[in-house]
Amino acid sequence: MLVDARGLDCNNSFRRVSNIISNNEAIGSEISVLVDSEKDGQLIKGFAEIVLGCSVEIEEMRGLYFIKIAGHPYMTS
Repeated sequence: MLVDARGLDCNNSFRRVSNIISNNEAIGSEISVLVDSEKDGQLIKGFAEIVLGCSVEIEEMRGLYFIKIAGHPYMTS
């Protein structure tokens, strides 16, 4: 599942990711969050790891950052 968070503030990005997980919309898949700054990517990574307990990877591609979130109990089928 892809969350396009380019141009959003971090609170809205956090809310989107948290809502997807809590509403069981990501069962059986990972969430990829797309942001346009490294700072936002690092903040979302920390949120997902520390608050949500997920495993996270960040990949930079052409100035965009893809945060791959997996491993939350609500994300497995």
